[in-house]
Amino acid sequence: MYALLGVGMMRHGEAAGLRWRAYDATMEPLGRLEVSTSYDDGETKTETPRYMPAHPALAALLAEWKLTGWEAAFGHAPGPDDLVLPVTPEEKRKGRKKATGAMRDRHYTWKRAQKDLDLLGLRRRRVHDLRRTGITLARGDGADRDILRRGTHAAARRDGAVHVRRVVKAMRRGREAPRRAPARRYDRGAPSSRRGRSAAL
Repeated sequence: MYALLGVGMMRHGEAAGLRWRAYDATMEPLGRLEVSTSYDDGETKTETPRYMPAHPALAALLAEWKLTGWEAAFGHAPGPDDLVLPVTPEEKRKGRKKATGAMRDRHYTWKRAQKDLDLLGLRRRRVHDLRRTGITLARGDGADRDILRRGTHAAARRDGAVHVRRVVKAMRRGREAPRRAPARRYDRGAPSSRRGRSAAL
C-alpha cells in the first residue's frame, strides 16, 4: 500500500480499489496503472480516469507480490478481478477485525500506518502525505510538471462540468450541494509550507 501511495502517487481510495486488470506490466518502456475508480465507486475523486506509468521500483514490488506474496496470503493465484491489496489474514486478537480479502478502508490503513511510524520512531502523519511526498520528490528529481500532472491529476476543466455533476449527485442522495472550491495552482517549483511539511515524511 505504501508503495502505491508514495511511488505510484495514488490516492488511498484509488489504491484500495485497484484490481489486477488495471495494471498492465507489458507496456513499454514502463508498465501502466489505470486509475479509474476510488474504492468501488466506479469513478475517481475527479470523475476522470487517468493513466500512471509504473516506476521500476513499484513494478518490481508488484511483480513479486503477484508471483508469490498474494498467493501465499490467500491460497490461490490472483485473477484479473481480484484486488491488488485486499485485507490480509490477521492474527487472532480481541476486537473487530476486517474480513480477509475485503477492501481496505481509510481507517484500516491509517491504524497500521501509525503503528509502523511508531515502530520506526517517526512522528505520526496522514496517509495522504505519502502521495504528496511522492509528487514533491518527483518534482525535485526533475520530473516535468505537466507530464507528472497527467498521471496524478485529472485534466484541468474550465466549464465547471465536474462541479455540476457533484451537485446533481448530492441532490439525488438528499445531501447538501457541495460548494465549489477555488482553483489551486499546481506545484511550480518551491514548495508551499504544507508541501514542505509533507516532504519530510
